Amino acid sequence: MSIASTLRATVPAPDAALDGGGGMRTLRALALAVVIGGIYALGALLTFWYLSAPETGVAFFPPAGLTIAVLLLTPRRSWPLWLAAVAVAEIWIDLAHGQTILMAAGFATANVVEPLIGASLFLMATKRHGLAPRRDLVTYIACAVAVGPFVGSYEFVREEHHRQATAA
Repeated sequence: MSIASTLRATVPAPDAALDGGGGMRTLRALALAVVIGGIYALGALLTFWYLSAPETGVAFFPPAGLTIAVLLLTPRRSWPLWLAAVAVAEIWIDLAHGQTILMAAGFATANVVEPLIGASLFLMATKRHGLAPRRDLVTYIACAVAVGPFVGSYEFVREEHHRQATAA
């Protein structure tokens, strides 16, 4: 069974928890969110291990690829769970490495907004014309590699500016 089919099979239906039949699926989804958060945290740790000042921002952040992959492989109704797992992992790692709560919240916001914007735009763009490998590569680069990170970096700069203004 592939990772994509595991993700799809694990995500509970929107009303599964309400009808009493989705208890196991909900538990599996929560367990998968913990696994995704753990893998994200491991990837985020790489940044601290290999860079002298990761709080200044990084150009290559492997967990961002994990986040957008999970979003693109799962139904939108499950995205809040995955994004919450990413945010918790990001905040936990940042706080464990001496970042302030404001910086951790800023990084978490940026690292949730980037893939959310990128995945949403990519799915919106490819829904209209169907899948075509070459065109979709360009669409992916535009949405997930350019626009999403631009919005995330804007959020990072805004948080950094706010942090410096409150420190002064």
